[in-house]
Amino acid sequence: MVQAITSGEFQPGQKLSEAQLARQLGISRGPLREALGRLDGRLVMRTPRIGVRVTNFSYEDLEQLFLVREALEGMAARLAAERMSAAELARLQDLLVHHASLPELALASAYHQHSQGQDFRFSVVRGAHCERLERMLLDELYYQLRVQRLRSST
Repeated sequence: MVQAITSGEFQPGQKLSEAQLARQLGISRGPLREALGRLDGRLVMRTPRIGVRVTNFSYEDLEQLFLVREALEGMAARLAAERMSAAELARLQDLLVHHASLPELALASAYHQHSQGQDFRFSVVRGAHCERLERMLLDELYYQLRVQRLRSST
């Protein structure tokens, strides 16, 4: 579900049919409801008697997300600079070289990595070696921002 939402398969504001999703994914509705429940308030919104929709962030929501990101990423970068191993630093350098080889990224016409392993920010946060910071940024904030980044880069 997360991949489908962050990749743009489901658009912000789009209603999600539990029955259709369960058939599409080949699972029963119980586990699907549990998965949607874990995403509630982050990537989807459940409204009683209406159903589940992909979260559509307001301008104010986005402003707050970016303020929080600014503070947490600064902390992650500081910790990563202090704690990253030589191998982790080499991996960051490899990511930058890889990004420079991608025409759409080199021309700044888009910014969308297809996996966490290709995302520079994910690597910096992991290099901070701070589990709580990682959960806050990688498990919640970044997924919300990836939806917006995809929309704004296309």
